[in-house]
Amino acid sequence: MEHLASDNIVEGDIILITSTSATFYKVAQLETTRATTIHVNPTYPKLINTINRLKALPPLESNATIHQILRGNKSNYKCTARIKDIEAHRTWYSVQCSKCLSKLHPQGEKPVEFVCLHHNDIEAKYSYCVNATLIDDIATTKVVFFNDAMANMLQISCKKMVTEGGNTDPQVLPQEMIAHIGQLKTFEIVVQSNRTAVVTNATNMDNIQPIAFQTEVDPLTSILPVTPDPKKLPLKRQHPTTTGTRDNDKGDKRLKTSH
Repeated sequence: MEHLASDNIVEGDIILITSTSATFYKVAQLETTRATTIHVNPTYPKLINTINRLKALPPLESNATIHQILRGNKSNYKCTARIKDIEAHRTWYSVQCSKCLSKLHPQGEKPVEFVCLHHNDIEAKYSYCVNATLIDDIATTKVVFFNDAMANMLQISCKKMVTEGGNTDPQVLPQEMIAHIGQLKTFEIVVQSNRTAVVTNATNMDNIQPIAFQTEVDPLTSILPVTPDPKKLPLKRQHPTTTGTRDNDKGDKRLKTSH
């Protein structure tokens, strides 16, 4: 329908669309016909009252697409999308000193203890920091979930996820986090001055089935060997075939070899 519209349409314009066909694919929608026309800010006398009433309505807040976020110049957006993947090799949590906020270093095996190079008698401060990819029907983008946004989405603090859930390896994703991949959500996103997209909140879309994304095996995070595709294996060497002929004079069978 965009090919029928003028390039001068701006937010707040009233658009009259005629002669369309109502169809349904997942949601109700209008399709153009050969007779479809579009009128911007029509001035028909019978429509004046309706147009004035529509112009008096407050503007609707609509969610942006990822494409609009990538091209836009605002800092705050709402977006309906799915988590396509999470970059486990970049670690999903960090531990800081409660006194100087410097990074703590793990010590020992089980249970793991964290120590600060500058202070003793400290309390470890656990924080989510998750790098992920969002995808909608148009595009994808890299985003970062910091502590509050991820804790709200998972409904569990980072400290409990690590200490009580036993998820101590920062490069192995917890199952509770993996379960959110593919789920349709509404994300509130802040685009920082360096163009980093930060998710500040994520809410589930009810009654929407998740999508299972097929991603390539990451050699940095997978310890399992990749099973070779039998269709891509090199061809086996062909064995020579033999055919037999009989010499009528001598009565013996001579073999001819062919490749």
